[in-house]
Amino acid sequence: MELGFSPVLQWLLNGVVTIVFTTMGFLIRSLWQAHSDLRKADAELANKVNAIELLVKGEFMTRQEFHSAMDKVQHMNDTLRTHIDHQFSNLYDKLDKKADRRS
Repeated sequence: MELGFSPVLQWLLNGVVTIVFTTMGFLIRSLWQAHSDLRKADAELANKVNAIELLVKGEFMTRQEFHSAMDKVQHMNDTLRTHIDHQFSNLYDKLDKKADRRS
């Protein structure tokens, strides 16, 4: 007893298998392409993040630069305070002289 398919049934089965495997191959190819695109996008994103990191890192001061800048600011503040104190002292002296003349 021979187990075989009729030629029409064999032809239909071959057609169905061909369609299924073609569809699966197309889906796998699409997934592979999407994976490849994601890898490229990930690499571009990593490069952008590194560029931003370098940009941000370049903007921060070191501790020594900060202390140096703060010393300059403090020196300017002391100079301005001395100058303003001197100006107020002169103004006070002028007002005091005017008050002495009137009395």
